[in-house]
Amino acid sequence: MQTVPRKRIEIFVELPLLRRLLATMDELGLPGYSLMDISGGRGAGTAWSESGEIGNASQMVAIVSLIDPDLLEPALQRIAEIIAGRIGVASISDVEVVAEAR
Repeated sequence: MQTVPRKRIEIFVELPLLRRLLATMDELGLPGYSLMDISGGRGAGTAWSESGEIGNASQMVAIVSLIDPDLLEPALQRIAEIIAGRIGVASISDVEVVAEAR
C-alpha cells in the first residue's frame, strides 16, 4: 500500500456561491470534490437551521476536495476572494491518501 500527501480543503458556504466555487475549482484544475448539504449548525455563537426558511439563500453546503499541495496557494487565494464578506469558511488540513501503486 502506498499513500500520497494531499491537502484537504473543506469549504462551508451558502448555496448561491456553490456554482461560482465549482467553476473556479475547474479553472484551477483541481481534480475532484464531494458535495454535502448542511441542514443546521452553530456559527459565531448562534445556532441555525434551514427548516422553515423560504428559498435557498440560507441553505448551506460543504465542498471537500483533496488536492496536490502545490495547488494550495492559488486555490486559497481564489476561494478567499469568493467567500469574503459572505457567510462561509474554508479549512485546510494535511492528509495522506491511499493510492494504488502504478
